[in-house]
Amino acid sequence: MLKYGLKIWSINKDWFGEATALQKRGLIDFIEIYLVPDSFRFADFDVFAQNEIPVMVHSPHTSHDFDVFNLNEKNLAIWKEQIVKTADYLRSPFIITHAGVGDSSEIFQKEAQKLKDRRVLMENMPKIGFVKKTGGVSCFGYSKEQLEFIHEQCGFEICLDVGHAFSSAVAQKKEPEQFARGLISDLQPFYFHICGIGDTQGIGDKHLDLWQSDFDLKWLKGLLVGLSQTKDIFIAFETPKKGKGLENDTRNIDYFIRLNCK
Repeated sequence: MLKYGLKIWSINKDWFGEATALQKRGLIDFIEIYLVPDSFRFADFDVFAQNEIPVMVHSPHTSHDFDVFNLNEKNLAIWKEQIVKTADYLRSPFIITHAGVGDSSEIFQKEAQKLKDRRVLMENMPKIGFVKKTGGVSCFGYSKEQLEFIHEQCGFEICLDVGHAFSSAVAQKKEPEQFARGLISDLQPFYFHICGIGDTQGIGDKHLDLWQSDFDLKWLKGLLVGLSQTKDIFIAFETPKKGKGLENDTRNIDYFIRLNCK
């Protein structure tokens, strides 16, 4: 079954009630919440817990100085006290985590073991992301080889961000759809991030409305429908927020639902 979710941040408290109502109305199946460190208390999430809303936790990433390649004492405290405990509180079955910034498989494996939790899904990355934060250094988990290492040698399931995959393919001078198809076929992910993918010549990470995409998304819809015949497929929409509420999120989800398969 295809399960549709929208993404909000822990600082978006004004939207918690609206997101809960959307799930109760059957317009979404789950909520993915990105945790900004030190921006919340467990009580802030009571509207989800009390209404038994399925919530998936997304850990902070380098935009908030959390990096698998730099798991210092502060970041490990954030992991244990804020991320893991929030996932426990909300009964989140998954903790989506960026693979971080670096190019050493050995360092990644050593550091990632500190986050070992059966719920962790490592998210594939664009080759270059958050340029101002990283100085243009390559992200880990952008190539097929690195993702196979994360999956096979480190034991993590993968959250497949389709936009990241396309951005990585462009940076590697690979055909984007073929690259993304290969990742899905070989890694067998069941959790996806999708958005409109723009600028076929760019390597940056963009999050557009689905109807603004430079790439045909019909093939993706058909592929995910096929995968959903044997297992639940979770799709979190990372499309832009417009206006004061979540209407644009539901517009994008409805657009995808209505999209013909290829």
